[in-house]
Amino acid sequence: MRNEMQAEGTANLEIGKKIKLFRQMKKMPKKELAEFFSVTIQQLDKYENGSNRISASKLFLMIDYFKINPLYFFNNYNENTVDNENFMIEKNLPVVQNQEKIQELISIFIAINDESVQDGIVNLMKNLGK
Repeated sequence: MRNEMQAEGTANLEIGKKIKLFRQMKKMPKKELAEFFSVTIQQLDKYENGSNRISASKLFLMIDYFKINPLYFFNNYNENTVDNENFMIEKNLPVVQNQEKIQELISIFIAINDESVQDGIVNLMKNLGK
């Protein structure tokens, strides 16, 4: 029983991290996603930090509306189980191996107010990724 509760908590945390990462990548304010789910910002925070479980119906609504491949939300995903091109229905969201680093980069990038600096960073990242 304890292992089941621990696994459930881990799943809630992983799904919450992915909801937060998706929201940040879309540059979507918390308020907007909270309204989409018809919940308060505080409840969205609880989803994102894994302290509350998001219902399957809300997760499905998000998957359907934003055209997200459902495998994005499940931590048993790895590069050997699904072709990377099909990982996200919306191709601009990458396979994420280290979410903490990605979230840190997104936070730093969002804090940059100068669009030309953001463009330079994007170009740098594209060149480094080649």
